[in-house]
Amino acid sequence: MDCPEISHLAAFVEGVDVPEVLRAHVQGCDACQESIQSLEEEILSLQIPLSEIWFRDHISCPHGDVLIDHEEGRLSNDAREYVSFHLEELACPHCMGRVEEGVLSRSAEGRQSLVRSRERVGEATSVLLDHFRQKN
Repeated sequence: MDCPEISHLAAFVEGVDVPEVLRAHVQGCDACQESIQSLEEEILSLQIPLSEIWFRDHISCPHGDVLIDHEEGRLSNDAREYVSFHLEELACPHCMGRVEEGVLSRSAEGRQSLVRSRERVGEATSVLLDHFRQKN
């Protein structure tokens, strides 16, 4: 029997039942076993760690009102401990930025700083988009 196509070897990796003839070939074929090992490694490299999903999708991030209540000392002990852990131990950049923005937005100087910062981001984005448009 000739070596099967990669799609048939993928059945081994996916745990799908395969015909006995194919199973016997793969067990005796070093090339097919190497292909299966490569497929397994590729699948592992494509998997996203659960922690990355939590951070990417902000699943554990407190609501903005909770962050404000935390900053102003209005949370229960349990909630305060969780938010403190989230901000200090996990150092969630998303929430830390939201807290900083909230603190800045409470003063006139802070609001001006936020406006300038947003303007710079807008300008930089515009320049970057123009650069990409010129390349295409």
